[in-house]
Amino acid sequence: MEFPRKQFFTKTDLAKYQNTWSGLPNIVSLGAQKNFSEFAKRIGTKWGKSNLEFNDVWFKRLVAKAIIFRETEKIVSAADWYEGGYRANIVTYTISKLVKEAQNIDMVIDLDKVWKSQTISSDFREVLSITGELAQKVITSPPEGIRNYSEWAKKPLCWQRLDELELPKHNSFFRIIKGKELAEEEAKEGKANYLLDSTLNDELEVVKLGCEFWRAARNWAKEHGFLTPREISVLEVCAAMPLKIPSSKQCNIALSALKKLQDEGFLTK
Repeated sequence: MEFPRKQFFTKTDLAKYQNTWSGLPNIVSLGAQKNFSEFAKRIGTKWGKSNLEFNDVWFKRLVAKAIIFRETEKIVSAADWYEGGYRANIVTYTISKLVKEAQNIDMVIDLDKVWKSQTISSDFREVLSITGELAQKVITSPPEGIRNYSEWAKKPLCWQRLDELELPKHNSFFRIIKGKELAEEEAKEGKANYLLDSTLNDELEVVKLGCEFWRAARNWAKEHGFLTPREISVLEVCAAMPLKIPSSKQCNIALSALKKLQDEGFLTK
């Protein structure tokens, strides 16, 4: 009851959602493992630059993408225009096309609205159906010499063909998007909140461990010579609590130093 199975998704699902949103439906069409490999490269680079992006806002928008993806699968299956087969290709191409259409006018799909409602609106369903029919036409109309639709969907040219087609934009389309600047501002706020939460958690953890613990860590570090002079000086401050109170930055250094000591065999209480 606490963790409903219907809300569960795997790492390969995550890669499918993210690469679809990144405008890579042809990569998604390569299959779960190849798509995940491509996703891993991209996410690794982003994480290496800064993990602040991966916060509550990122998570909520990821869940919104999962909701949209799963609802699109249902819409395609039930559509009058659906000819059967290639649903996975149609779904990823459909969503990528919508995302790109919004980007072309400096807008984004309103993922925050989807998160709040935990479903998609009737406007969204209408737009997905219209786009899905267009995606199916492209996928099932490969150039001469290609007979396998699945193989055609794996090619960048297939995505280029759909990308170049004009999508009819009814009022419903403009009701499911919002300004790119607003979305980015909300994302920045999410990063700031994440950084604040992380800082507070570090400070609480340092205080919670107590001065005696930090004295033991300092002594062990000096005895074994694993830390830098700067790290030792920070542990000295932590060991002097409450006469001295470590700053936020010092708390972060102290916990990083503690991780080093634990990796070398220092046992916490």
